[in-house]
Formats: sequence, structure tokens, C-alpha cells
Amino acid sequence: MGSSIHIPFSAKEIAALHDQYTALWHREDPVLPDKLTRILAHHTGQEVEKVRRDSERDRFMSAEEAKAYGIIDEIFVGKDSLISIAKQTEEKEPKEEKEPKERVPVAAR
Repeated sequence: MGSSIHIPFSAKEIAALHDQYTALWHREDPVLPDKLTRILAHHTGQEVEKVRRDSERDRFMSAEEAKAYGIIDEIFVGKDSLISIAKQTEEKEPKEEKEPKERVPVAAR
């Protein structure tokens, strides 16, 4: 039988912890965040201030958004991935025009 430990935090508590951690990090090494920001800006082609704003909080991106931002160069999709399967299915199936469903008033149902 497995066991786990879980310390529940509310979103507000997590945000406060994140703010405390970020403040501590900046206080302990004020140069490192600036260096990392400049390196990321250089390699992504983004402005330093944009990278600074975007990296103040967690920012989740899709693969397409990460590529557009410049964080990644290419998106590799294997033949067994859901994206590839969906594209293959779209290519094989002819697009059929669906007739719009007749709208039935709620009272008539």
C-alpha cells in the first residue's frame, strides 16, 4: 500500500510563498536574475524589458507560442502523437458539409 504526504496550500498562500522566494532570490543575488533575463532576451530576439515582464510570474506556453517567442527552434511531432493522428485523419476524411440541426424550442422538448 502506498502513502503520500500533501500539504494543501491555497492559491493566495502559494502566491505569497512565490513572492517571498522571489524577493529572497533578488536580495541574495541581485545580479543573477538580470543576467538570465539578458541571456534569454538575446537568444529569443525579444526586448529585455519584455522578457523581464514575462518572466516575473510563471508563464505557460503551447509549443507554437514557445516557438513564436523564440524559446524553441522547432516543434517535433512523432507519427504516433495525437497531433499527427488528428492531421492524418483530417487529410483522409473528406470534409462534408453538415446540415444545420433544426432548432427545437426548449418548451417543445
